[in-house]
Amino acid sequence: MATETELTTEAIHTMTLHGGEEMTVPTLPKGILNGLPKLSVEQAGHLRHFHNLASQMDGEWAHMGTQEPAQEFLDAYRYQLAVMTYATGAAHYHHLPAIRSIREVWGYWYLTSQSGKLIDPDIKELRKPWADPIRRENIMYSGHLLLMVSLYSMLFNDDKYDQAGALTFHWDPIF
Repeated sequence: MATETELTTEAIHTMTLHGGEEMTVPTLPKGILNGLPKLSVEQAGHLRHFHNLASQMDGEWAHMGTQEPAQEFLDAYRYQLAVMTYATGAAHYHHLPAIRSIREVWGYWYLTSQSGKLIDPDIKELRKPWADPIRRENIMYSGHLLLMVSLYSMLFNDDKYDQAGALTFHWDPIF
């Protein structure tokens, strides 16, 4: 696992924006996904194909042919969509459990919560910081988290995130 120093130095990536302007963005620490199950090239290709199909305009069914317009055979769109959903769910369950919250995703809030001149020009001294990004004031993080949890609950009919203590943010710095 990377230290804070690694996250702010080695884990920075520079990207060039459309207008030629450069922007630095943090990246995941090297090796963070080592040892976790991965998709094969073929599996990743299938998921990408599902994404491409789902990204088509409404009413566009390219690459999803069916034998007849009445949709009476086993290759009807409804069955193709159902099987893609089953495959996506199975891939997530077996190969993508690493998609979880890690402190590097929300740990920025400890320093940000102190505020600063850019956000509050009249500030005389920094506020006492807090680490929990959903405790107060962080409408962007808490709003996105709420939507993701709501989608999870709806898609998987699972209310585990409604339980007390289901979403916890452990702040345990070394120093």
